[in-house]
Amino acid sequence: MKVADLMCRPVASTTEETSVANAARRMEENDCGVLPVLRNGTIVGIVTDRDICLSLGRLTRHPKDILVREIMTRDVGLCRTDDDVHDALATMARRQVRRLPVTDAGGRLEGILSADDVVLHAEERDPSRVPALSCRDALETLRAIYGSRHVRVATTS
Repeated sequence: MKVADLMCRPVASTTEETSVANAARRMEENDCGVLPVLRNGTIVGIVTDRDICLSLGRLTRHPKDILVREIMTRDVGLCRTDDDVHDALATMARRQVRRLPVTDAGGRLEGILSADDVVLHAEERDPSRVPALSCRDALETLRAIYGSRHVRVATTS
């Protein structure tokens, strides 16, 4: 199974010069939690709803005064439309991320592959055939993504 068979498209994106306030608005309008950051059509970063929330707690400026370039992740894991989905899952697991921007052979943004897409398309094992994407594949990827994270509970006095 190819990444193109599972990925979401079209995909909302943003630029480095967009304010955090506008990026958050774009996420809300598109019901998504991630925006690839583009410069001249090429991915130069990625910003998540979590990045935005953490930056607002860390920075002491109004969201309209904070630019995406200040908070985005620059080292972005990518996959291609024609990649086997298992290769994309390995990238997610290795990088411990739930979403990968998908590009065409020329490096242009084509979509997003999320762990949610994988879970929704995973199939139960049937003794008569081997599924293209098994529930075990999805589960092992999620365990790799979340396995090293420790749950912390904040307490207040």
